Amino acid sequence: MSGTSGAGARRKLTPETIVVLTFALLGLLGGVVLHVTVKSPVITSLFLATGVASLVYRFLGGTEGATFVWGAIKMGGSLAALVGVAVVLIHYLEIESIVSAPVQGTYEWQWAGQGWIGYVDVAKNATARIAMSKHVTCNGADTQLPVLEQKPNENGKAVLIDNGRKLQITIPIHFIRYDGCNRTGLDEVTVLTGTLARVPAYAGSIGYESKYATHRGDMILVGNFISGVHQL
Repeated sequence: MSGTSGAGARRKLTPETIVVLTFALLGLLGGVVLHVTVKSPVITSLFLATGVASLVYRFLGGTEGATFVWGAIKMGGSLAALVGVAVVLIHYLEIESIVSAPVQGTYEWQWAGQGWIGYVDVAKNATARIAMSKHVTCNGADTQLPVLEQKPNENGKAVLIDNGRKLQITIPIHFIRYDGCNRTGLDEVTVLTGTLARVPAYAGSIGYESKYATHRGDMILVGNFISGVHQL
């Protein structure tokens, strides 16, 4: 009886199998490398989807009956499997990138109505400290006065919730009382609480130019205010 026959016979790799395995390895390995280096959900998902679709095509029954509908676009076969897997991966990779984004850092907070500007510092342990001031004229000179004070033992908290899509803040502060430009005391504790949604924004420096002088300042443009007070 021949040693090359039967269930234990070694099967030769066909050219088709070699091509499919090559695409599968390139897709899966390339997706992992891109996820670590480039961190682009779209590009990473396309590589991973290519690897998954290749394996499905060759070893898991094929993709002949697969369909994918996106609005007025309907796809079938291998293309449907590729795009379908890519869309699912993009969704979850974006969620993962949001969740993994560090919350620690310094954030600028402005209240244009009162001319206040402040900064919220969030540490790695999610504790939050705030400082805010306003520009006033005292004795004919432009002066920056602190608006509030946060006592050393009254740390706030800034915690990511809803899979990183929102930031929940709780910060105890004391508003400073003034008689004109003279500080007279502190109000009782006021707790700033809120849930802030993550939104796209543009930030940078701008110039205030006139025929008399040029000054520099900051501008932060947010697509919309979540409170619904104003829409751009």
